Amino acid sequence: ETDVILAGYQDNGKIKRPIIRKMNRRGRVLWTWMDKNQIGLSRPITIEKLIDEGNNFLAIGQVYNGKTPQSIWIARFDKDSKKIQERILSQKGQNYAFGDMITRPSETGWMLVLNERSSNNQNLYNSRFILLNRNFETVQTRAFLPGPENQIHAIDRFKDVNGDSHYVAVGEIDDGYNRKAGLIIRIDSANNIEWQRTYPRGAGLRFYDIALDDQNNILVSGEAKPLTEEAPIAATAMKISSDNGTELWQRYYSRDDVSYTGEDIATSKDGRTHLLLAGTKAADAHQNHARIITLSPRGTIMNEISYTTGSALLPEKLKIGKDSSLLLSGMATIDVPDPVDPQNKTKLSNQGWFLVGEKVGDYADPCAVKEQVF
Repeated sequence: ETDVILAGYQDNGKIKRPIIRKMNRRGRVLWTWMDKNQIGLSRPITIEKLIDEGNNFLAIGQVYNGKTPQSIWIARFDKDSKKIQERILSQKGQNYAFGDMITRPSETGWMLVLNERSSNNQNLYNSRFILLNRNFETVQTRAFLPGPENQIHAIDRFKDVNGDSHYVAVGEIDDGYNRKAGLIIRIDSANNIEWQRTYPRGAGLRFYDIALDDQNNILVSGEAKPLTEEAPIAATAMKISSDNGTELWQRYYSRDDVSYTGEDIATSKDGRTHLLLAGTKAADAHQNHARIITLSPRGTIMNEISYTTGSALLPEKLKIGKDSSLLLSGMATIDVPDPVDPQNKTKLSNQGWFLVGEKVGDYADPCAVKEQVF
């Protein structure tokens, strides 16, 4: 029996309050943590990511000043919701927006990626890579400005055949003509750039998430904006060599009446790719749904399934569980009773959403080259 820890925020219209909740496999809530100070007030924080440490886990959040991302919150909890340690990363005159965070080699600390801009220049972001030790202290920091503006949204790590670690970060870059292009940067364990490449497509391309297969190929998800203004946005998935950034294949997913975004991506040990799409109908922005597409190692569609609930569904995260089940989380808009209405009418409310999907199962690629001994 496996328990699940979920995190996010609770929005009352005035403040976004961080929340962490542990549930068992039947959906029963085991405990709930919410941020409070000595007089019962909460800080404006949205939890963006959890990192498992075995007996403990980390929660990484975005701290806001009004509606503006301002600094990064990192906290360590035990599995019973007790907060052990925390730190706020901030810089005077700078606003920090969270990008991603992963464990460094040999669990010596973490690599934190954020996007910064000066408080006086609210329109231009550039990415910053920060190496942290186990106590959340900064070991090294380096900013990257490969163009007029760039943002990193996700990062992953792999080891080459020699055992050396490398990071791969994905995001977006302004190409100098007010268009976005996909951006991938590979850096070594000392924070030095090994290579970087941009991927311009149509009127714009953004990468939102990354996964690595067992051959260390890069899989990215994102969205592409067509040249035709009235055409809907298309979700995209791309497979890229981690050696030099060469594109191996790219796929687009669109419908005439639906805009799709590639929110998240995951890979199976057998080489399959699972792509999470968020779909929004052009005629009704509230008619959102989740769509999972499973691709073969060569990018061919093997399976797809859609989920919807309530009035709208906005999926955000996709993971493969320890038992190979697909785990989805996000936000659903549902009808709930209105407590202030004397006629007991309902109102729309945004609720946290979690789904345990079907298991990915085993797969043998029929086109794979098999070794034969004569």
